[in-house]
Amino acid sequence: MILKSIHKVFFFRVLSATIVSVGFGLHVSAGVRLVVNVSDAVTKEPLEFTAVTFSQLSADGVSGGHTDADGSITLAAHPGQAVIELSLVGYKPQRRSLSLKERDSLTLKFRLEPSNSLSEVVVTAREGYNATSASLIDTTAMRHLQTSSFTDLIGLLPGGVTKDPEMNTVNRIDLRTATGVSPGDDYATSALGTAFVVDGVRMNTDADMQTTPDANRSARISTGKGVDMRSLSTDDIESVEIVRGIPSVEYGELTSGLVNIRRKSGAGRLEARFKADTQSQLFYVGKGFDLSGDDSWVVNAGVDYLDSKIDPRDRRENFKRVTGSLRSVKRWNGPPARVTWNSSLSYSGAETRTSSPLRIPRDSESLCHVRLKGLYPCGEGAGYAGGIVSAAIDGERSAAAVADELRRTE
Repeated sequence: MILKSIHKVFFFRVLSATIVSVGFGLHVSAGVRLVVNVSDAVTKEPLEFTAVTFSQLSADGVSGGHTDADGSITLAAHPGQAVIELSLVGYKPQRRSLSLKERDSLTLKFRLEPSNSLSEVVVTAREGYNATSASLIDTTAMRHLQTSSFTDLIGLLPGGVTKDPEMNTVNRIDLRTATGVSPGDDYATSALGTAFVVDGVRMNTDADMQTTPDANRSARISTGKGVDMRSLSTDDIESVEIVRGIPSVEYGELTSGLVNIRRKSGAGRLEARFKADTQSQLFYVGKGFDLSGDDSWVVNAGVDYLDSKIDPRDRRENFKRVTGSLRSVKRWNGPPARVTWNSSLSYSGAETRTSSPLRIPRDSESLCHVRLKGLYPCGEGAGYAGGIVSAAIDGERSAAAVADELRRTE
């Protein structure tokens, strides 16, 4: 009996081992072991955290993972066609097609090439190699920026910052300005000392020195601050040279720098541009005409319109600009010399509402309503009575006259 029991136990153990070995053999025959090693193509070092994606038509879904510290990963696959993809930040991705056979064990080695270069680089400003620091900006840069005024071009200068247009305040240029100098400081003369030259003609701002700015509106007017760059459109400009420092003596009086603007000249097709953003809409149309047929007499014309609404609730925060330019270039090519006659007619008009948002109608009935109700819509604005008398006078009546009118209506 004991011997028979031993034979039975031995038989069942041999049978179980046989079944397990057969099952294991079937599993091996149905699967493929795939080992992937990834390394750097230059340094030959293993690449950790490489994303590996493995897909097969004969299997459902996509498998994969990330390589370990040795740059290795092991995948389970099935016989048939497969595709493996590798990607890692800073390296070019790779993709390879595979044909897996039964009882196949593969070790794939991938070498990823570094990809540290950008696909495209666009230079929008060029640095001049002169005695002074100068930057050259052409139409390519303006086309990339989609400018609303000349202020947007200042962001291309070294140290410049690109920001949203501020059309409700004076846009002045600041070249070689010390840090910490506020706009109201007596030493904030960078904009006043910067000369703007358009086609060889200097923009004269000396008339601004003959008036005294109103303290309540100093941020909105350009008195004593040089050229307000909001009034300059960029659509007619061919190139701009900005010199930070003192240029040649031919440009005359300046202390901070030079902005040399050269406008488009020559026959060409009709150009039009429309721009709309959250605060403004701009439209431009321009064309160059060859009146002689041989480029000896060329006329260029352009019109620009900008409507900026900083705050739709307050019309006094709006800014509108209309610019027009008509330029003529006439050349005579004679035997003794070549003569060129340049003439231009330009117009730039800007409408900005700088009155106080509080305003008093000029009739005693409205003044009485202001005194009684405390809050009364006055013309285009509204305000509390406490600040109306001192801050909302429109220039036709003084505070004393308003006080007399209030006493008379009591």
